[in-house]
Amino acid sequence: MFLSSAVFTYQNTNITI
Repeated sequence: MFLSSAVFTYQNTNITI
């Protein structure tokens, strides 16, 4: 579960930039 959250955050940040 934590891993999924971390990946989601990484993807979100990548899209934001």
